[in-house]
Amino acid sequence: LLRLAQDGTIGELRSVHSVFTISVKEGSHKTLRANGGTLPDIGIYCINTIRNIMRAEPAKVAGFTTRRTDDPRFREVEEMFTAVLEFSRARLAAFTCEFGASRVMSVDVVGTTGSIHAEPFYDYKNDVRMEINVDGAEKQVRVFSRQNQFALEIDHFAQCVLNGTAPAESADEAIADTVVMETLQNAARSANHASA
Repeated sequence: LLRLAQDGTIGELRSVHSVFTISVKEGSHKTLRANGGTLPDIGIYCINTIRNIMRAEPAKVAGFTTRRTDDPRFREVEEMFTAVLEFSRARLAAFTCEFGASRVMSVDVVGTTGSIHAEPFYDYKNDVRMEINVDGAEKQVRVFSRQNQFALEIDHFAQCVLNGTAPAESADEAIADTVVMETLQNAARSANHASA
């Protein structure tokens, strides 16, 4: 997906949209304020995906939260977080993460001459199906078989230790994701105060 978004297959990259929604049970640890809520729990994956596809940091962000007051699952955390991120070269990205909806894990990448849709993108239990649509060409479908992502990460790290090489991902990547997440949380607080 990262290669196709950058190599001209779909033209110039214009936007990325992602949805990561699940339905949590009442009493789940995910619904405790101490665990942070939707954005740090599942939204962080959307942030990382968007940053990597855009190969840039957002210049501006907007964040919005909502919760159903009649649902006891959301006494301590928001039910849903939606973000809009503006990038250089007039590009936009948006994502929604939610704890109170059907399970959806999708990413859509839109370019000037095509698009890519991948689903269930954040899932590690199922195969991932990717559709590549290029203007004037037949749709391509690729299926990536389920992998044990955790074992692959451990194997990669072990090889890095044995070979004295740096891991593919660094702590800097996690810090950059966290900076965007905190900026979004602050933007959502400001938006909520402004509408109150």
